[in-house]
Amino acid sequence: MFLTSAELEQLTGRVRPAAQARALMQMGIPFLRRPNGAPVVTRAAVEGLLPVRIDPAEPRLRLPA
Repeated sequence: MFLTSAELEQLTGRVRPAAQARALMQMGIPFLRRPNGAPVVTRAAVEGLLPVRIDPAEPRLRLPA
């Protein structure tokens, strides 16, 4: 549901919450702040941001013209 602290550090490359929030803003990733100021990011907010490799052997969908 939410990224862990370790995942947030890996995503942003920052340890401090204020620096994480700045990095998230620069990346355009929406987040909320906890009462202590730490950013909270949902998994849905980052899913699909990175390109997914498509296997060329996988059949492709063809739509009728």
